[in-house]
Amino acid sequence: MRWVRKDRRPYHDSHCLLCGSCYGIVKGAPRRCGTSTCMACGSAQCSVNGLSRGRCGICHIGLLTGWSGTDKPCDYKGCTERAIVRVDGTNKYRCREHVERGKWKGYLDQQLVMREKLFELVDPNLIREVL
Repeated sequence: MRWVRKDRRPYHDSHCLLCGSCYGIVKGAPRRCGTSTCMACGSAQCSVNGLSRGRCGICHIGLLTGWSGTDKPCDYKGCTERAIVRVDGTNKYRCREHVERGKWKGYLDQQLVMREKLFELVDPNLIREVL
């Protein structure tokens, strides 16, 4: 199961029949992207969402598993926890505790509400290939 946009447009020549992407599928492979999970909001999604610098396509700040940057430490002074988000520009990483401070307080909860409006949960095994 993974989250895909409700307004997605997979076409007969889309490489991924779930998200409609034309990137990342090798000829002869199943026409489905790999799955990545956001370390911040926990949303499973097509791995091509990480093309935005390895960040979640749902919450926009969470790091996706399988992309570079997921092994970074938190940049908060004195913290040694593993980062789950990249915020405030390209080189600011934060752990779960420190992302919920300042202007990011409550942000992930708001994005999960938006996920329910803009995305739907799809079972990749129920999507049939178009010949």
